[in-house]
Amino acid sequence: MNPLNSPEDLRLLSNIGHWVAGGIFSIIVLFTIAKVQGYLRSKKGQYILPWFLFISSSLALVAFLPFHHGLNNFEAVWNYLILDPQQRQHFIMLCLFVIAGTAELLNRKNFERINLWQFILPAVIMMIGLLFLYHPQHGNHEAIQWTATFHRYLGLNLIFAGVIRIIDLLWQNKPRWFSYIWIIFLSIASIMLITYREPDGATFKVPEIELQNQSNEMQKRHQ
Repeated sequence: MNPLNSPEDLRLLSNIGHWVAGGIFSIIVLFTIAKVQGYLRSKKGQYILPWFLFISSSLALVAFLPFHHGLNNFEAVWNYLILDPQQRQHFIMLCLFVIAGTAELLNRKNFERINLWQFILPAVIMMIGLLFLYHPQHGNHEAIQWTATFHRYLGLNLIFAGVIRIIDLLWQNKPRWFSYIWIIFLSIASIMLITYREPDGATFKVPEIELQNQSNEMQKRHQ
């Protein structure tokens, strides 16, 4: 078990993490729709989404890292994040968000020309989708079955969104309606994330940490 949180706290933190990710995707959807409709044509307007994506993902990454429990607990929480495959994927996803935000900022420097930076965000969306397809789950059989199925559908929506967005970027003389297809898939994914709730049977056990904690307690008793 996470050495610093109860199972109830961890379920709440997991819910919040899903809501934050859904919120970020929702903002991407809204700004993309505005761009397709012809808004945000100014240079300053072009930087709103990249800065939001970079700042929000960076803050989320800092909050997710062990610092939110204080430096005194750095080692314990860091071990939890690294040893638990589920938390390790969450950490990777947040890093991908930061990379996407950075790439979007670099892309806006040459937003009138086609450049490779613009493909990073859809690639990140695809990669996050792939991670969700094989997202490790903890808990009883019913909880694992439900959460695994949920995350597979979530992952598929994100993969479709990323692939179609890449096609959208490459297709020069496309009809306007085509630019909305990837937005639809991303909207579905964001709604799924925002409405997500961890089932009661979900747990967050990390056997390696459990054994280490038991070993440490036994050593203290014998001292």
